[in-house]
Amino acid sequence: MKFGIYFYPWYCEKRWHELPRYHTSLLGEYDSTDISVLNWQTDIIKDCGFDYIIIEVTPINDWGFNTCERTIKNLLPILNKKKIGYSFLIDPAGKEFEHFDNVKKTIQYIEKMQWDKDLIYNTNLPVLFVYAPTKDTMQKINVEYKNIYEVIYPIYLENWGNPTGKDIENDNKNLLNDNSLSLKEQIENYGFVQFWTETSKIEKMNNICAVIPGYDDLLLNRNPQLAPMVFRNRGKTLETQFEKAISLKPDNIIMYGWNEYFETTTIEPTLDYGYLYVDIIKNLILSVKNKKQKNSNYEINCLRKMPMKMKYQYGEQPYLKLSDKYKSQVEIDFIVFKKSLKIEYKVRNTGTIDWNTNGNDVKLGVRFFNGNNVIYEQRIEIGKILINDEKIGKWEFCLDQIKEKVTKISMAMVYEAKFWFSDINSNQEKLWVNNV
Repeated sequence: MKFGIYFYPWYCEKRWHELPRYHTSLLGEYDSTDISVLNWQTDIIKDCGFDYIIIEVTPINDWGFNTCERTIKNLLPILNKKKIGYSFLIDPAGKEFEHFDNVKKTIQYIEKMQWDKDLIYNTNLPVLFVYAPTKDTMQKINVEYKNIYEVIYPIYLENWGNPTGKDIENDNKNLLNDNSLSLKEQIENYGFVQFWTETSKIEKMNNICAVIPGYDDLLLNRNPQLAPMVFRNRGKTLETQFEKAISLKPDNIIMYGWNEYFETTTIEPTLDYGYLYVDIIKNLILSVKNKKQKNSNYEINCLRKMPMKMKYQYGEQPYLKLSDKYKSQVEIDFIVFKKSLKIEYKVRNTGTIDWNTNGNDVKLGVRFFNGNNVIYEQRIEIGKILINDEKIGKWEFCLDQIKEKVTKISMAMVYEAKFWFSDINSNQEKLWVNNV
């Protein structure tokens, strides 16, 4: 079984500000063409156990193609050196009658640049991916490149089991010929695979399964809004999707994706959740490959390679790991009595910067669980705490405010709207509460 991940090489100042997004990379708004960025990204991808990446390529006439081209020129030697396989995801884009010409021009350019010489193989042909073509485009591609490439077509459709195609995207309704068969059954023979979907709808198509950590494109205000939001659930979604895919025993599991920020499918380390998703997918992949997880040095060594312009993420201080800046020691005494949770806490700032000097962003966060699911959250304001100082306080909460049964409570420091300290390997306290 092999593991791949979609990779987006298009980030520059204009791209970062083209559309709204929830998250920002741990490196800030980086330039995808930067070799030190590419080394950092590929070190982590390799360490996670991915066998190959699938590089998005915009149409040649798209304004972003120049960035993609320069990134790919810098990226391919790095991939070859680190023995990471690669293919390309070609986006037809444009108007429907332009789709095939756009794909053909992109493939011709890939061949001209000799980027095709080290493509991954699935069977006996090098593999290319083309995103969500219409039936007419797909048929032309299959004729044009028969016995040259194995072309795979990732696509998102709303209802894979719908026999009539009633709810699928309008551009793809002509994929259906036989109303007695499911959509999956009809299009699999064409070379289609799932690009992503909800956990309950994951299917093995052409020996490929797709997984995501979550999905949210609501900020894009698409009309119509076809895709549902898939909550991340702090990694639980990724774990359940991966387990479902493994149970189907495909030859390949492909993850969407490394750094797609606008549809919120990224697992690249971010300011919000640190290395959480990298650590999760690494454990999942290495468990399948029967490899023991080893201590990784990418978090320290690769960040030292960042260009100076990326070393000032927070104020005037040089860039440090978030887990160095935001480190704490938390001591908790608590009692639960008659549906009331009473806590006495002592919080010490053991990081490298002062907290809450110009606001009240750093707080003590409380999560209430039912099983493994977070059902309620609260924040305790702690005020200004300088480096090595501590704050002692009390807090009381009535559990009647929570409608579901609480089986566990965890507490950790939180930088409001950015990240939990526990996500960046700082301390966390868990309180086990039975029969509350």
